[in-house]
Amino acid sequence: ESQTTDRGVEEENDNSCKKEGPGMKRDEDRSISAPLVLSQERMEEVCRRLHSLQEQLKRLQTIEEEHHKLQEALSKFSLEGGNFQ
Repeated sequence: ESQTTDRGVEEENDNSCKKEGPGMKRDEDRSISAPLVLSQERMEEVCRRLHSLQEQLKRLQTIEEEHHKLQEALSKFSLEGGNFQ
């Protein structure tokens, strides 16, 4: 069962990488003069890492939004002459 589950994750990651492909190619064209050829195993690893970084970025953006909301609330509270005690 774990192999089936792992394969499903790999397929999901492969799909996300394929969606990202065209945009990434333009960046590669500017920075690399020769085509980059990766083995299937290495490509899957790159896709897994990309997916992991995308998830971490989403979590960081959520934290940043919450931090901003807290700072706004604190600022509003301070301007109103609020008191924490």
